[in-house]
Amino acid sequence: MFFSEKGDDDVYKVLVGAAVVAGCVASGASAATVGFENIAGGDTVGDSLAGQFSLNIETFSLTQVLVEVISAVNTGANYFIGGIYVDDSADVLGGEETSFSAAESSPGNLFEYDLKNFPQGNSIGFTETASYIRQTGGGICTANACGIQPGEYAGFLFDGSLDDVLAALGDGSLAFGLHVQSIGDGGSDSYVTPSQVPVPAAGVLLLAALGAFGLFRSRRV
Repeated sequence: MFFSEKGDDDVYKVLVGAAVVAGCVASGASAATVGFENIAGGDTVGDSLAGQFSLNIETFSLTQVLVEVISAVNTGANYFIGGIYVDDSADVLGGEETSFSAAESSPGNLFEYDLKNFPQGNSIGFTETASYIRQTGGGICTANACGIQPGEYAGFLFDGSLDDVLAALGDGSLAFGLHVQSIGDGGSDSYVTPSQVPVPAAGVLLLAALGAFGLFRSRRV
């Protein structure tokens, strides 16, 4: 298929416009989802559950990012996430001690800042810079009620930027860990985020638009 010179210019303008729009989306408020994996050499009772847990990370405001810890729906299961741990050697997160947000969590989920060791964390060199443990007692959190049950989530608002958080997750200088309890007959297991983070969809769109733009320019020469 051939274009006239005017047609070439029209297509060129469309491609440039697409690249600009994609660039604006990629550099603005966006989100990413990160999964969890088993800890090699650790407990195995919950290995099959690793795919049930994820993080949703998005820009919340000009100065904050929202990190949602999500437990997917799993009908009939009664395990719960009782502890959430952070290894922020990159120092990209701020406000850790007050980051839990009940407003950004499923009703009834309550976590408090309490710096504790991440179970199985020693085997992977996990250094806890923050941790959040489900509240217990007080007549509010009976049994495992305040932990994250299947189909629920808990939100944490940190000072920082999405770009910095994703970059740190990508190079391993930021990691999140989960301790899940009441698996099967009362077992527990731990999970950690991998050291690679996929490019958000907007970033893929930008790369595609720029690739098409470059190809078109090369064919015009």
